[in-house]
Amino acid sequence: MKMTSITTRVGLGASILFVVSLSSASSSSAPAATSAKPKPEACASAFSCGALSAHLAGRQNDYPGAFKAIRRGCEIETRAPRKGDAKFACEQYAELLVSAGTARGGDPPRGMAMLEEMCKARPTTTSTSISPCSALAREYDRPPRASGLPRRTDKAAALERAACDQGDALSCSALGDLYRKGGPGLAVDLPKARAAMEKGCSGTDHYAAGVCGSLGSMIVEGKLGAAPDPKAAMPYLTKSCAGGYRCDLLVGLLLRDGQDAEAVRVFDRPGSFFGTKSEWALKYCREGYKVMCSRVPALPRQS
Repeated sequence: MKMTSITTRVGLGASILFVVSLSSASSSSAPAATSAKPKPEACASAFSCGALSAHLAGRQNDYPGAFKAIRRGCEIETRAPRKGDAKFACEQYAELLVSAGTARGGDPPRGMAMLEEMCKARPTTTSTSISPCSALAREYDRPPRASGLPRRTDKAAALERAACDQGDALSCSALGDLYRKGGPGLAVDLPKARAAMEKGCSGTDHYAAGVCGSLGSMIVEGKLGAAPDPKAAMPYLTKSCAGGYRCDLLVGLLLRDGQDAEAVRVFDRPGSFFGTKSEWALKYCREGYKVMCSRVPALPRQS
């Protein structure tokens, strides 16, 4: 199965990922032969045009139709912009111009120029939308093969650095990742990677809490140049969990440190766990942390 994805962002900085699957081996996953093909001119909103464009490009391999739909979405946004909103359809249009390449009707230089203009207009992420500079930086660091564009990690880092300096937590996180991995024009620099992520973690919004969680997990795993150091990660994970992220990792570390009462207190309050709390309670219980066994509704019988 081949996966094609087009990412857009809308509202509260949430990422909406339109993912369309293509299967050459199974007819059951393909649309019925009698179903009507969606008409690009039929979409009525910027969001529906974005979803339709992704469907046409991915599932139907219909790039002319995909461009028609997303151009319509961008036109809708441009005619009736909502204050503070990201022009996510226009951003998706620019990204499609880059990713499709000239062979499928795209225009990578034009797409990059559009993203540059949108980046200048909204250089930092806000509580209502993620800056298009993020998409532009991604295209510089990981240009689609069809675009024929060279990889320019240095330009990606410059964009993220400028936004990070303005207090954009997500850009600080992205900058840290760029420094951690390096690329053309940008040497690996783990101290700078950690410093960028610490700056992103220093804010007070939900983005900062997410960055704290990423930073804490990297310190636990020793991905920032030093040996794994769970103790050093605790302040970051505590802040992250307070903001609704990575409570699972924090609880695990507290249990390992013998701080059972604190672990239970954190576990019982609202927070982010990958999976249900019952599943995590069962995991902790099976690992020998008896204090968590009472949080398991019903232990399965052991064979």
